[in-house]
Amino acid sequence: VLPRTVTGHTLFTRVFGTAMFAVQPCYAGQRTATPVHGATYEFLETKAFWEEAHGPLITEVRDGEKNYLLPHTLLSSAGLNADFPDSFISNYSHWLGDDLKLYFRDTEYSTPGFEKGREGAA
Repeated sequence: VLPRTVTGHTLFTRVFGTAMFAVQPCYAGQRTATPVHGATYEFLETKAFWEEAHGPLITEVRDGEKNYLLPHTLLSSAGLNADFPDSFISNYSHWLGDDLKLYFRDTEYSTPGFEKGREGAA
């Protein structure tokens, strides 16, 4: 079971709601024990700067590629709200891929086509 510091954080609840995943330990904290809609999710709690400023690090592993969930507030604080319409900031979840592309996805992980999202410039 994931700790409340993960499941209660807005970064988690914004995309996963009240979902409860079976997890197992991994090098990066905990990961889903079985694929969820074709992906494995890793949840890392760290006391480093990232968690203090943005929450737990949530990584999606799909087809060998990693995508990192970004807090929607990060785009505003990074000044990207001038580059994208407000609806892209507030109505989508934001994932940074290993390819350094920014992906805009639905805010509900179980929505059909969630993994495809929309590609933006990073």
